[in-house]
Amino acid sequence: MYDQKQLLRHALESLQSALIARQYWATMAPTPEALASAAPFCVDTLSFPEWLQFVCIPRFRALCDGGGALPANSNISAMAEYYFKTPEDQPIRAAIARIDALLSAGSN
Repeated sequence: MYDQKQLLRHALESLQSALIARQYWATMAPTPEALASAAPFCVDTLSFPEWLQFVCIPRFRALCDGGGALPANSNISAMAEYYFKTPEDQPIRAAIARIDALLSAGSN
């Protein structure tokens, strides 16, 4: 039986694979200043795929690996629906929807 953190790790791996497949995965990290943005999704300094790669995925992995509490809910899907509009981006949207569902289910 998988626990919530194991399922989240798998969903994060699926998201990473989908981003790589669609060539959204960056080869260079953003500057520390860009990562320090206080704006939601770092919209003023990063693209949404960069935020996923350099902020979202690492933070969720750290919570899974470090034993920290996961957020009680997530609504990253709303931004994903806005940003990833093509049929080819559907695996990315699906992975993000799975992450949202896992986090929301864990709060029940």
